[in-house]
Amino acid sequence: ILMPWEELRTGPSSADKTLLLDYISPLLPVSLWMAIRNRHWAVVMSILGQLLILGTTVFSTGLLILEPTQMFKSDQKFQLASKFELNQSADPTFAWAVGPGPAQTYYGINFYGLRYPPGTAQDFVVPEFQVPSMAASNIEYSMSTDGAKVGYDCELLPITNGTETRMPWRSILAPFIVANVTTRDCDIKGVTLAAGPDHNFYHDKNATQNYQAQFVVYPCNYDFDFSRQYIDPGNLSMHLQVYNTSRDLRLFMSVVDLRISPYNASFSGPKYMYLQNVTAALCKPSYELGRFEVGVPNANNGSAHALFSTSAAKQGAIKHFPHGSLAMAVDTTVGNWILGNGGVDYVLTATVPTFFQLMSKKAGVKSIRSFMDPELLINTATDVFKGIAAQALHSIIVQPANRTTTGSITYEEQRLRVKALSTGFMCSFLGLLVIIAIAMIFVRPSFAAPDRPGAALSMATLLASSPLPSWRPMAGANWFLGFAICLPLAIIASLEIVQHFSDVNKGFVGISHSSSAVLATYIPSAIALGVASLYAAMQMMAATFAPFAPLKRGKASAERTISLSLVCQIFPRAFYLSLRSRNFAVAIALFGTFLGSFLSIIVSGLYSSISVPIGKNITLHQDDWFNFEDVNLSLDDNEAAAIDNLVEYLGLNSTRWVSEDLVFNTFHQDAVSSSNSSTNVPLTVTIPAVRPSLNCTAIPNEDRQVTIFNQESTSGAVFVMPGQSDIVTPQPGYVWVGVNTTMRYADWCEVAPHGMMKNEPWMQYFLLPNDTSMAYVGKGSILTWSGGIVGGDGALNTDPTAGIMGDAITEPDNGCPTFTATLGHMRLKKSGKGPKARITGFEQDLATIVCYQNMEQVMTNVTWQLPHFSLDPTQLPKTDERTARLLKSKRGSERFPYLPNAWLNGLTTPLFNQTVPGPNNTDAANNHIDNFIKALVFSKDGRPVTELAGAKNVENLKNMTQRLYKVYMAQAISLNMRSNSTDGDGASLGTYDGVVTTSGHQRLQQNRGPKIALQVVLAVMVACGIATRLLLPVRDVLPHDPCSIAGTATLVAGGELVSRLASSMAELDGRTSTEVLLANGLFSLKWWRDEKGLERYGIDIEPL
Repeated sequence: ILMPWEELRTGPSSADKTLLLDYISPLLPVSLWMAIRNRHWAVVMSILGQLLILGTTVFSTGLLILEPTQMFKSDQKFQLASKFELNQSADPTFAWAVGPGPAQTYYGINFYGLRYPPGTAQDFVVPEFQVPSMAASNIEYSMSTDGAKVGYDCELLPITNGTETRMPWRSILAPFIVANVTTRDCDIKGVTLAAGPDHNFYHDKNATQNYQAQFVVYPCNYDFDFSRQYIDPGNLSMHLQVYNTSRDLRLFMSVVDLRISPYNASFSGPKYMYLQNVTAALCKPSYELGRFEVGVPNANNGSAHALFSTSAAKQGAIKHFPHGSLAMAVDTTVGNWILGNGGVDYVLTATVPTFFQLMSKKAGVKSIRSFMDPELLINTATDVFKGIAAQALHSIIVQPANRTTTGSITYEEQRLRVKALSTGFMCSFLGLLVIIAIAMIFVRPSFAAPDRPGAALSMATLLASSPLPSWRPMAGANWFLGFAICLPLAIIASLEIVQHFSDVNKGFVGISHSSSAVLATYIPSAIALGVASLYAAMQMMAATFAPFAPLKRGKASAERTISLSLVCQIFPRAFYLSLRSRNFAVAIALFGTFLGSFLSIIVSGLYSSISVPIGKNITLHQDDWFNFEDVNLSLDDNEAAAIDNLVEYLGLNSTRWVSEDLVFNTFHQDAVSSSNSSTNVPLTVTIPAVRPSLNCTAIPNEDRQVTIFNQESTSGAVFVMPGQSDIVTPQPGYVWVGVNTTMRYADWCEVAPHGMMKNEPWMQYFLLPNDTSMAYVGKGSILTWSGGIVGGDGALNTDPTAGIMGDAITEPDNGCPTFTATLGHMRLKKSGKGPKARITGFEQDLATIVCYQNMEQVMTNVTWQLPHFSLDPTQLPKTDERTARLLKSKRGSERFPYLPNAWLNGLTTPLFNQTVPGPNNTDAANNHIDNFIKALVFSKDGRPVTELAGAKNVENLKNMTQRLYKVYMAQAISLNMRSNSTDGDGASLGTYDGVVTTSGHQRLQQNRGPKIALQVVLAVMVACGIATRLLLPVRDVLPHDPCSIAGTATLVAGGELVSRLASSMAELDGRTSTEVLLANGLFSLKWWRDEKGLERYGIDIEPL
């Protein structure tokens, strides 16, 4: 405003630089160009200052960003949930007596992805603890606490051969090879190196070589010859004396190359056997208490992360749990678990110890022959022992507790961060503003105007003319109004369209990490400032025209017209003056501009970058097919039962190619490389899956007849019951009873079984208390139809050292039921009292089901994680039941004759003392139930025995048996029924189309909340713009630009107002004539005619 006046003061200057110059109404870029051209550096610096402020506003939207920030806190309290001591209710003498749980846990962790129990790792145990709760992520911590570390110190033994001997308490006919152990600090007599065939049983009739292994606990320096002396199983005191855990108990390990004469049925044993090679080691197990620096557990497997810092000063072991107890615990847990027979090394009678089977899996070898290498033997055994021992310690010496310790925490929380890019620009802009402000002190124009230069009244003293035509600013043009209205409306519509695509497509445009800040903050903010600038121009136009519009209407007071200036006023004052002078158009325009100032704030939260997955089609190539024929699961199931234990008891979710009861073919793909083992790329595909099932029929309770098979008799008597493979002995205080059901094969089988009569008995046997106590009885069993009897009385014992069988059981495919389960309660009825009481009958309530085995194929939508084809636990496979169809056997039947006897033998509850209470919570020892029935109760979806036993619960028994069978059989199919190369018809294996979803793709997302706020503000601004133009006429109001000196001067030149202002300045009643004129006069903007008849258009005072 002042620059034209400064030019006039310093003159002479041209009209373009003085009278006709307007820096107010044009847009900032136009004004800047004019100022540079006129060399008005004060104006240039002023406009540059405004542009710098706008730039600062733009970059301020990206100044503070909410980002994850790493924080650190020390002296934090950690709640420890456990401590190290024996359970107070445990008998210290037998504290080492554990079930197979520790060995099974080690097996699941190392080979099937089971997570470590909290506080455990490969070779140490620390307390379970709870991290302080906080609203943070990526928490890392460190604390000091107590713990236990496992040791296993081994030395090689110089044993090269042994002595053949007989041990009739182990086998009447089998020969053994034994040796003595002598080391610097340990002597043991009569350790076993090898065992010959028991009762001349050769599993492999062609065998002449057998690799055998031993993993046995022996006490050091105790006068006992294990090859000559025998500990009776009933002599507990002798056992405790020999295996006193306070002694130096060692673990003897050996692998021998046994050579033996070929099988000859004419002899009761081998003609010769000898040791070709021997590798043996004696190991001292131990554990050490100490301090550990504990950190964050491994995210992949849950293993505790800790460093052993210092040993405990006072004690090296838990009270009442010496190092010998640890040796006994490991030996017990592997001894209580049947992993398998030993594969290629199961040649004679002796199977491979479970410990050595775990070693084989750990080392990745097929035969224990590899452990003839001493280094491999010791290293692998040390690794396996420590892993099992750590789990054993966790189950024995870790007890619940409530205590605290201190440590430090490093965590990540969302905090406001100042961005360097925005800071750099803003600091630069503000620094330039400071320089401009200082420079303005020296170059600013002086106040050379006679009065307020923005008001028409100040022009009344200047009499000049201008040749300019009728005028209105750019903001008053119709096209500008249309643009100012259509642009926000277009933005509103665009926001809605973009929101739709953003919601549907998880973002509306892909971006890079480097461009996310620009696209999400700076560009939207610049657009918002552009819109705000349009309405600022309209507000400037309204402020400029505000004094002239009332003049155009005529007879307006000076307060609303010639003495009013709303240009270049701060918002609060301009808004107040507009309301006081009833210039509502300006008030509305000011309000719209005020709202526009918030646009850049709103758009700062309008967009954000998100990581979205991108799908890509790939082809899966099938690598195998399922061959359901000639599969024998009676002796060995290739560890399917062992895996089933992990699923049912230890929380394993799935294994590769198996999910619950669904089995998938193996596939390969070429889209995602397997070199990056950490990659988890989801693959979704619809493929056929195989699902096993049972089709069960209930046998009524009344069809099952109970008879006494054997009453109490003298100790030592043994007998074999029909249909049983076990040799059993009478039990004092119990009675063997038989449950007989007549089976008519025509009712059950599709083909008549060979050698079967029309009706054959099916016997099951249970041991009942020899009183009137009620007991639960039950078992799961395979069913065989041959030999003149229907066999099915629990798991058949296929261990030749314990029973009368050692080979696989075969069953012709006759379409007969091959699986059964029985569960109920029974008791004896007696008459008389005391010793004279006799059995008069039985009370029974049995639920019995007899089942066929079926196979289904069903199309399944499955999501795998590439490249390893691991199942995504968050997206379980979904079957399309409309596609389910039953598969048929080679015989064309829907019934398959599998005998899952290895499963029944391998099912084992992990805990040593897990029992089912008797009816009405009576003594569990009265029950006669097997591990299959325990699995129905204790497995992951088990039900109380009261909901399964008895005829009324037969449907529950069906459902639970079905669920348990399907999960196991899926593992058995996966591990035992695959063939590759071509399918059964010789055709090529199939391909399937899947979708790979890759992550890490950044897309810009529009947020709905700021979008709605922005649309509302823009809509109100449009309404304000329309209302401003409707309330404020701009056409034919001003002939010239009123913001220039000449423009305003021409409006008042030649009028009475000028002459009257030029008259005497005498005061009247304390006021000047000018004040009186302004207070009492009325003014108009119109065509005026003077005394000479000349017309002019301008501002003048109305005659009174």
